[in-house]
Amino acid sequence: MEFQIDDGWPLVPPGEYSLSFKDYRTRVMFGCAPKLELRFAIQDPGEHFGLLVPRWYNVIRLTGKARKSGSFKIGKRSNFMLDYIHLFPDRRAKRTDRMSMQPFLQSIILAEIETVTMNSDQRSIPEPLQYSKVAKLLEVTGP
Repeated sequence: MEFQIDDGWPLVPPGEYSLSFKDYRTRVMFGCAPKLELRFAIQDPGEHFGLLVPRWYNVIRLTGKARKSGSFKIGKRSNFMLDYIHLFPDRRAKRTDRMSMQPFLQSIILAEIETVTMNSDQRSIPEPLQYSKVAKLLEVTGP
């Protein structure tokens, strides 16, 4: 019998995929680290179509409770801001605590997905516990 855990985190082969934005949530990880989780659905035809894959970002702080569509503040040169301006160069944020997610909702994004094989302590994760995440948002490919 093969050991498996279904925690809702998918495992797909690493590579480039077309993704659509589904939603985002704010979280507190490891007891104190405020995070932003963007969730994307795979749009490529096949067995992985529709699976949700996360993209994680550090944020300066949460400006409300950790929840779906929660409020947050990012740094002006944070990874989220870099991705946002790279994908949507015509959009300029006047305030880093009021970022619109509307451009994500209107776009298909080519992204690189990788398998997470090490935990936050750099310990190897056994294969049945490994999962996929969005490693890099490459470009907007469609509306």
